[in-house]
Amino acid sequence: MALPFYHALRTHYPASQITLLGPPFADAYINPALNFSFRPLLTAQGQRISPAALAAALKTEGYDLSLSLVASVSSAFLFWRAGIPRRVGFAETFAIPFLSHAIRWKGRESKLHKSDLYLSLLGDLGAPTQTKAATAPGRASGKRIVLAPGASLSLREWPFFIELIQWLRGKYPQARLTVVGGPGEAVWHKRLERLSDSGVEDLIEKTDLDSLKAVFASAALVVSNDSGPAHVAATVAQTPTLVIFGPGDPHYVAPRGPRVAFVRREDLPCSPCESPVCRAAEKKACLNGLTLAEVAASIEKMAIFD
Repeated sequence: MALPFYHALRTHYPASQITLLGPPFADAYINPALNFSFRPLLTAQGQRISPAALAAALKTEGYDLSLSLVASVSSAFLFWRAGIPRRVGFAETFAIPFLSHAIRWKGRESKLHKSDLYLSLLGDLGAPTQTKAATAPGRASGKRIVLAPGASLSLREWPFFIELIQWLRGKYPQARLTVVGGPGEAVWHKRLERLSDSGVEDLIEKTDLDSLKAVFASAALVVSNDSGPAHVAATVAQTPTLVIFGPGDPHYVAPRGPRVAFVRREDLPCSPCESPVCRAAEKKACLNGLTLAEVAASIEKMAIFD
């Protein structure tokens, strides 16, 4: 979501030293051409670096400006403690005293995409605050279709991926189907075994971020729930991606990329919602009521092998 922010920041400060402070995997998302340095929040042993030690290190390096993309008291306090004179961030109530420039986080009420809300941090700096359209990549040379059936919340998982796999095998017999997922999605091993289909590749639990990007980049199409892998596919790998939305709002959080489509039910008064728990009378109707035919029709519209 924040990649447009990082590109705009480098464009506005072409000669500055820019340091990304974050978890170990964060550096893998940043285009090396942006020339950011990276400072992990964890030691090589996986232990969190103490805030006092981190603040002291930042203070000795004499940064002029900090920008915090999370409405976090601890981040605001860290940059204040490091003596950074200009501290820009979102105005979480208890963070405001530690920020020199506090900006209200407007969320969905802004009617803006979340990427554009991150860009609003740059408004007072005179930097660009609108995203640019991505350039469409060349068509993938292979015939691979990748499916990402998991999500961080089961509430966001469409329940008909097995049926979709069977439809894809009939519709695109020339395609190589690959299923990807993280450590919490081991249940898919058994589901795929029951298919007894050698044309379906099981990469559940077998990819790190770099190899997942490579799998997506080799695909003609990625079909994913509203999840992190959808953003890696569409925004980072820049692969044609169809995102299946349940409770989430695609106008707020859909991946940005050169060729992104989404499918969702449009007839529910409770959707979109931001709740981690479904309180509708018909539980998870936004996904349980989204048919295979609707998803298949969306795939056909993308004309991936035409």
